[in-house]
Amino acid sequence: MDRVSSTEVSDLAICELKGSFEKIPYIKELLPKDLSAYTQEVRDQVTFLLHSGQWHHAMESLQVAKAKLGYLIPKYFPDKGGEAEACLNVLRSITLPSPPEAPAFTYLKGDAPEKGERSTITTLNANVLFMPDDYTWFFGGVRRFEERVDEVAAILLQENADVISLQEVHSIDAAYALYERLKGQYAHFYFNIGPDDLTQDLDAIQMNSGLFVASRDPIAHPRFIPFTMEGRQVGINKGFFEGTLMVGGKPFGQLYHTHLNPFETPVAQRVRKEEAEMIVASMEHFPLFSVLLGDLNVNEGSKEWLDSPLSQKFIHNYPPGEGPTCTDTLGSIVETPREDRKGFEPEGHVCDYALLFPKASEVTITSRQVKFYDLEDPERAASDHQGVFSTITKGLTD
Repeated sequence: MDRVSSTEVSDLAICELKGSFEKIPYIKELLPKDLSAYTQEVRDQVTFLLHSGQWHHAMESLQVAKAKLGYLIPKYFPDKGGEAEACLNVLRSITLPSPPEAPAFTYLKGDAPEKGERSTITTLNANVLFMPDDYTWFFGGVRRFEERVDEVAAILLQENADVISLQEVHSIDAAYALYERLKGQYAHFYFNIGPDDLTQDLDAIQMNSGLFVASRDPIAHPRFIPFTMEGRQVGINKGFFEGTLMVGGKPFGQLYHTHLNPFETPVAQRVRKEEAEMIVASMEHFPLFSVLLGDLNVNEGSKEWLDSPLSQKFIHNYPPGEGPTCTDTLGSIVETPREDRKGFEPEGHVCDYALLFPKASEVTITSRQVKFYDLEDPERAASDHQGVFSTITKGLTD
């Protein structure tokens, strides 16, 4: 779900994509035609979910409806803007009960044993676009998460990293589906990090941060810190998750996981810099090195990258030959009417990272790409991002 400018970094080795891509829908086909009927359907669904004690699912339904009626319908069907707003007001009139209490994240223990003491750990960072409903088509150009979860889990298990760090796992059902598929190989899970749907105000509902962590080693003192700066992204409770990775019962390093502002406006660039500065300030408090994993939405090599703490304060060891980590081409196909799909310029940029914040200890990081999509076969994309697999090694004197 990224719409940052890609003009600075775009170097794909394949030619223009051609075809109608019949399995990829046109975005207008996915939006409700009868808004009144859709609104009633949402009302009935929310009522059922609330009576069943499924608060997060009820709020998810309202969040999706809010996006369709408040943003997508007016954008793609401007003549229906007034009707969409009236339907939104109907949903605003739903009397919601007092919200339940909820922790800052959900923690579940996996079935796998913890790993022992060692000097090297591996991580896999990826934005997998596990958003609810057709958000995955709207904001990334890929299939619903239900159709991709087995493929994504298979990639994660094959790579066999010690720590899995995922972004855009906003759907509660998607998080549990991943847990079920990964719990045999991992000992600790953190998801629904930063829930922000505990409100009776439709307009205040936000999705959780989308951050998901699976680890073979314990994470001591885990916490989520929300971003609070003016101009931050709304609709998603962005922030960072951090804790001390314990390897063999000893502190190994600080683990940080985040997803920065995705937009390309001057305000968004200022916000991204402030978000990065906030993370660096937190890292400064710890004697250990830190590793930052996430979709940072800053194009490698751009002026913003060069001016950012992300390039100035961290070690980045992702080989240029590994290629882009994100593409907007898939989203462009969805946004193009079927009859106009004459060809698409393959596009990509590096905005997903594993960055090392060194301290006194000797530590190294190396990274490589993990394939989640192939632009020669866009209909089968498992995500609109590639993964980044990293190996982090501490010196023997630590």
